[in-house]
Amino acid sequence: MSAPTMAEAIEIIRKPFHVAEVEWRIQSSGDSRKEGDPPWAIVVPYITARSVHDRLDEAFGATGWYNEFRSLEVPGGVSGIICRMNYRDPESNEWRYKENGAGQTHIEPFKGGLSDSEKRSFEGLGGGRYLYSLGVQFAETANKKSERCPNWAKTKKGDRGASGTVFYWGAPLLPDHAIPRVRAEVNAEAESVTGEPIEDRIEYPLFDQVIASMAGRHGVSELRGAQLFARELGWTDDMLMAFAESIDVDLRNLQKSGCVKLRDMMREEKGKGGS
Repeated sequence: MSAPTMAEAIEIIRKPFHVAEVEWRIQSSGDSRKEGDPPWAIVVPYITARSVHDRLDEAFGATGWYNEFRSLEVPGGVSGIICRMNYRDPESNEWRYKENGAGQTHIEPFKGGLSDSEKRSFEGLGGGRYLYSLGVQFAETANKKSERCPNWAKTKKGDRGASGTVFYWGAPLLPDHAIPRVRAEVNAEAESVTGEPIEDRIEYPLFDQVIASMAGRHGVSELRGAQLFARELGWTDDMLMAFAESIDVDLRNLQKSGCVKLRDMMREEKGKGGS
């Protein structure tokens, strides 16, 4: 197998990471407005340094890149770390680099600073940059641990208690463009069944906006459940909106009762195999 060209190496760097390689951390959280409901949580995606190393190995080879780190002191006693990510152009065989820095983190400051500066340098090549396009993401939350909400967390200085509120959360679903090879695999499966590829990707821009606008409100988990069922049924955004209207659910002014009704009706439709 011949070595990739520089253009091919950059394409390797910029392709989406496998879903299992994308991890999430809570950026902020808080108690819900209604007592008894689980707290809300905003989460952000990230990739680990190990995933960055594997991707660089794939693009340039194990001996085709290396990192140099140096500390940086600025007025006020704030310290940071600069990472120079060196990589060898597979065509010219010349060494080039991308450089970026990060401050030391609160937890494991030195190690965290190394990792963050490295990932920012990697982003300079386009690696993982697509994750920033995901915007604000709300995790699914629950009061009890479940398969969909396996991660433990606690709100800071809880609104209803000084020690914070314990809850469980699950990572949000990634859109198609953030999942590697999903488009090709969907087309291949469709063609094997129907003899024709899917021409138009099913997206839910309006429905996603409704979910995002409901931050901290009751019923978000039910609404996400309805969206998941709709995708399994192969419904488009317009079909989903029309179905909601047919059962007198206004997606632009949802209350929890409307979310629960929509979720339950969607479950019935899923059980029927769609319409």
